[in-house]
Amino acid sequence: MYEAGKIRLRPLERSDLTLVHELENDQYVTYYSRGIVINFKNMDEIIKEYEEDLKGNRKRFVVEEIDNKKSVGIASIYDNPGPIKRAGIGLYTKKEYWNSGFGKVATFILLEMLFYFLDYEKVEAWSAEYNKRAHRVLMDNGFILEGKVRRGLKVAGKYYDWYLFGILREEYFEKRIDIINKILGEYAKDYLEKLKLFSPHG
Repeated sequence: MYEAGKIRLRPLERSDLTLVHELENDQYVTYYSRGIVINFKNMDEIIKEYEEDLKGNRKRFVVEEIDNKKSVGIASIYDNPGPIKRAGIGLYTKKEYWNSGFGKVATFILLEMLFYFLDYEKVEAWSAEYNKRAHRVLMDNGFILEGKVRRGLKVAGKYYDWYLFGILREEYFEKRIDIINKILGEYAKDYLEKLKLFSPHG
């Protein structure tokens, strides 16, 4: 588990697949997270994906509140091919947690895991042109817009661009303390204090 602020990320377990089923069949969640309005995934498909993840390179986590252990959403990490060690991330949450700030903290946790502990060189994230909330989450965590796939997405007969956001390892560490203070606020000092136990970067 990894905790920061009011939330933690823990490994997705088989017992959590009802949460995945709920999110994958919520048309508003899939519209904003992947540009899909009609998804209709049954539990057998959810289980198959879970079992494939156990053998593959995608790791999924449940985002939950620390105090009451209520599930907020699902976060994911997957390796991207290329000459450097780079990862892609994904995140979707229940609608009641939109604009709660939990998405920013969950994204921050993914970056801390990947850069601070796992030594990745770059992290990337894709987002639909219209998902302005996701764009803010990424940019508040230090990502920059690297490019667009024009008309890469079609929803209900209308075309949209896919946006690619990215952040390099050195860029993250240049901004890291500012990001921690911005994202965690009053919890920043406590987070940094607890992190001293590990201190791989001094």
